[in-house]
Amino acid sequence: MNQLTGFGLKLKPLDLDTIQLVRTWRNQDQIRSQMEFQEVISETEQSIWFQKLDKQSNQYFVIQIDLKPVGLIHLKNIDLKNKIAESGLFIGENTFVGTGISLGASILLLEYAFDNLGLITIQAKVKNNNTIAQQYNQLLGFKRKNQVNDNFSIWELSKSDFEVLRATLIKISKVSHRLKD
Repeated sequence: MNQLTGFGLKLKPLDLDTIQLVRTWRNQDQIRSQMEFQEVISETEQSIWFQKLDKQSNQYFVIQIDLKPVGLIHLKNIDLKNKIAESGLFIGENTFVGTGISLGASILLLEYAFDNLGLITIQAKVKNNNTIAQQYNQLLGFKRKNQVNDNFSIWELSKSDFEVLRATLIKISKVSHRLKD
């Protein structure tokens, strides 16, 4: 798994040097409260999770700007046979929330998923009361497909829908003052 670059960002594969930083972000109340698993994660639990992680079907990237780690984005449960995966992201450094970094990182990840891995559908599990995440997924072209339970719904983005929106998303991301070519 290689790092991905563009929009002034780098998506660097999660490694032993960054797993505890990601755990610290993930344990923040504002992030943890939006997750299905809401328990605080210990250093040991994080290490065990990372050791057991199938890195072919689960690809996690640390989002970096100017070499500073600011968040996490991933594809998990990658199924190359059925050409589908689940995506997710969070910005762990509060000063970078709302700066456009998520959009640039998402475009990079979606291009990688569709163009390099050959996937045709990306899913996202979104908390039903997280209107910001719902609006963000709609911006990317995701459509709400079905409710998993009282708290979460599955949203889907097809490769064809992404292709229609790609140029517009790239233009939007370049307008952001935080991102550059």
